[in-house]
Amino acid sequence: IDNGQKDTIYSTGFAVIQSKDSNILLTKLLFEYAMNYNEVILQLISKMDKGQYPSVNTEDINNIRIPLPPISIQQRIVDECQKVDEERNIDQQAIVEKEQSITAIFDKLDTDSTCELQKLASLCEAINPSRSEISDVSDSTTISFVEMASVSDKGFIAEKIDRPLGDVRKGGYTYFRENDIIIAKITSCMENGKCALAKGLTNGIGMGSSDFHVLRTSERVLPH
Repeated sequence: IDNGQKDTIYSTGFAVIQSKDSNILLTKLLFEYAMNYNEVILQLISKMDKGQYPSVNTEDINNIRIPLPPISIQQRIVDECQKVDEERNIDQQAIVEKEQSITAIFDKLDTDSTCELQKLASLCEAINPSRSEISDVSDSTTISFVEMASVSDKGFIAEKIDRPLGDVRKGGYTYFRENDIIIAKITSCMENGKCALAKGLTNGIGMGSSDFHVLRTSERVLPH
């Protein structure tokens, strides 16, 4: 927190950590650990209370162990991290501008007299196609398995896991194929923009979360 104020009031949902002695541990280094050091996060999760409202308690935070280099090396690490943070902020701003440009392209279509509104169903060859399409595909065929967590809010699948079709055929999973569009059906994930164009599927076949809707476009509209 660096807002120019000496005192700040926090939500009860926060834990506040302060360096005991800035001559021993730089606060900014502690911040970088909390933000980027995955081992710290894993330690917290492993200790997390599994009750109705999972949370991390003070004792868990107290017992986290992190490396403590000499103060001069801490400063060098902080300086390097800040350089990367600045570059990342520039990149993120560029991404935001590009996304705004894409939005502007589609905004223009709303006022384009050559475009008429069409129901999605009329533009799709299939919505939620049947798994009967792959009834004659061998159970030993390797396909791509996609979890909800693997679908980015930027329109791509971040991770695909190769699995034999037979392992997932009988589960309540959603079937899709190359160039289909998968979109979250549950509200929270849909609001977060969980939608992707299925590309690079192993053997052109995908199976995934039961919480996907699948859109397969007709020749009237490009999948992308």
